[in-house]
Amino acid sequence: MPEDYVRTIFTQIVEGVAFMHSKSIVHRDLKLDNILINQNGEVKIIDFGFAVKCDSKEKLSSYCGTPHYMDPSITKKQPY
Repeated sequence: MPEDYVRTIFTQIVEGVAFMHSKSIVHRDLKLDNILINQNGEVKIIDFGFAVKCDSKEKLSSYCGTPHYMDPSITKKQPY
């Protein structure tokens, strides 16, 4: 993939996450499988099954998402 195209895609992902956060929504399962790109090169973030709405000062304490994509220090603490 050309670097300019990748930069455009990455920018759209970051802007999408920033938009969700501006609405106090945390996706909690963001991975390649949950990012679609249509034929116009527009990014669509999907699968909000683990998403929650929370206050910016609130600390989430539950573990969720896809274990293979989690930090190893988290998955060692939680048996799956």
